[in-house]
Amino acid sequence: MPIYEFVCNKCKHKFEELVKLDLSDAPKQCPKCKHPKIKKIISASSFDVVGGYDYQYGKKNWKKGKSNSEIADVLTSKKDPY
Repeated sequence: MPIYEFVCNKCKHKFEELVKLDLSDAPKQCPKCKHPKIKKIISASSFDVVGGYDYQYGKKNWKKGKSNSEIADVLTSKKDPY
């Protein structure tokens, strides 16, 4: 279940909630002022992708031991990393 960020329309209080993807259990009111009008806001994601499938070159998995900065360098260059 992802953590979503919400903001109250009345008091502008920002808060986070662990909510199902379909938002069926999303909060119904502000936890601070209890106002019923809140909205979900867009926030930055916080995940890191390492390894897996390289869509640019159609190959599976990076060589083990590459750091995130090395992977970023490869993705921004035109050279084949293998």
